[in-house]
Amino acid sequence: MVIFPQRRRLGAGAFIIGLSAAFKYAERTGYPTPYCIRQAVVAAGVMAMDQTWETCKNITEVILDNLEDLIRMPPERQNKDNTAPLGTATLYAKGEKIVEGEITVGPEGSVH
Repeated sequence: MVIFPQRRRLGAGAFIIGLSAAFKYAERTGYPTPYCIRQAVVAAGVMAMDQTWETCKNITEVILDNLEDLIRMPPERQNKDNTAPLGTATLYAKGEKIVEGEITVGPEGSVH
């Protein structure tokens, strides 16, 4: 989950909640955990917002309202061969196209 202020301010960043940390933000009852409330204060600072009670309450509500979407959203698919496409390349010799193919980066950083 990525949270950012509606009105961008100088020095404002985005606050990110990973799927692996989602369980820390809400009790089974749906109420925020103490961790969630502390992180709302941190989020306000990251987003260059005033760290008032009202701001932190609003950030907490945004987190809790969207937490289910984060949990239900499937993780990003990985390529089966663990390679990331980098682009395409074309090899020319004497002005004539010899070969064209996709360039990929392997898991160890090797280029293919």
